[in-house]
Amino acid sequence: MTSARSLRWGLTFIAFGVFWLLIEKGVIASEVFVYALALWPILLIAIGIEMIFKRTQLKALAFISPLLLGLTLTLIGVEAYNLEQGESTAYHSSFNRNLDTGVETLHASVELGNYDLYVRARTGERIRGKMVGSHPGTNLVFTQSGTTADLEVTDSDRWFNWGSHGIPLLFTSHGFGSNRDPEFRLDVPAQTTLDLTLSGSDSFAELNMTHASLRKLIANLEEVQLKIKVGDNEPLVDVTLSGKDNKLVLLFPNGGGVRLDGNGITSDLSGYLSGQGLVQDGEAFVSPGFDTLTPQVRVSVTDDLQSLRIETYDIQ
Repeated sequence: MTSARSLRWGLTFIAFGVFWLLIEKGVIASEVFVYALALWPILLIAIGIEMIFKRTQLKALAFISPLLLGLTLTLIGVEAYNLEQGESTAYHSSFNRNLDTGVETLHASVELGNYDLYVRARTGERIRGKMVGSHPGTNLVFTQSGTTADLEVTDSDRWFNWGSHGIPLLFTSHGFGSNRDPEFRLDVPAQTTLDLTLSGSDSFAELNMTHASLRKLIANLEEVQLKIKVGDNEPLVDVTLSGKDNKLVLLFPNGGGVRLDGNGITSDLSGYLSGQGLVQDGEAFVSPGFDTLTPQVRVSVTDDLQSLRIETYDIQ
């Protein structure tokens, strides 16, 4: 007669075998493998519980082990379903997607955590990003509805985070940073505009948007060095920066104009801005002939900056 112990472990391993077979046959997305791999210590815990209690008066506690394994399979199943629905918050070693040509607006929201962020908008309608640093893990949510797509990157709120990085959220390394740091790549149609929200503290963020249609950037940061390079795909770019002790570097194309205002543009900066050829208009500093220039970059700074630098460049 089959013992209860043999039955529960036999069924458990059959379930795992079926799971791997479904991945192998493509029924379950291969990305689930990464998530399942992060849960492997549960198997050791289950075996340890079985070994400790199976020959004691508390042997009923041995049934905790298959319950743990059942919970693991349930979590994996939920993750597989989320991937199938396109709403996964799993950790990915890479993220590479082509947006539909009908997408008019991409809303992207990035929470830095302890990461430094580097974004490159390259020719050929590709946006590529990299997050470099040590972090317990991050979540990715990508959704698309009609003419709008949303990409959200947030701190992990999962139950299981293994290692100093967790399982890296987005991306593989392609030339800068560690192989363990997340990376994303998006092929974006030429007509798609980008609205970006950025939050975090004590980090560095470099956004090279030379070849991207950046329309709006809302940055709620603290003690962050933010470098923005604006292109000329959008005639008007709005940037709002809030938070204390930030450093801002702004680059925009020759032939374009900039307007800076807000409580963060203190009198201490007036000499520097005048030296850059900007003229004072009330509490704002504006490029001469701003209304006739393209692109127009409007920057509102609500809190005192630690430093500010603005430059122009030639688009190649």
